[in-house]
Amino acid sequence: MITGLLTVDGYQVMAVATADEAQGQLAGKQARPQLVLMSGGSKAETQLVRQLFAANPQLRLINAAAEYPWRGLTDIPEPSRLHLPKPFALSILLAQIRVLLDAPTGR
Repeated sequence: MITGLLTVDGYQVMAVATADEAQGQLAGKQARPQLVLMSGGSKAETQLVRQLFAANPQLRLINAAAEYPWRGLTDIPEPSRLHLPKPFALSILLAQIRVLLDAPTGR
């Protein structure tokens, strides 16, 4: 549902279930995502986000993990990251996506 709403708003969206699946879809591409919505802080997720952030310092990140989500990602500036623990209303998520994408990153 989120994918469809963002696509209608004009964003290019790639929806994947795991960091490994994302790596597979991004392999060989010069992708520079603007936003990553992650569900936790697994080693694979953290590694993927660090790789994407290195390629695009303007990357924004929303983490929906219930626990502290920034292990291994504390060097990503606060204006670029947001913790939005589940459960949340879809309207809140969409509003926060727009806040992040419109905010300066300080880099």
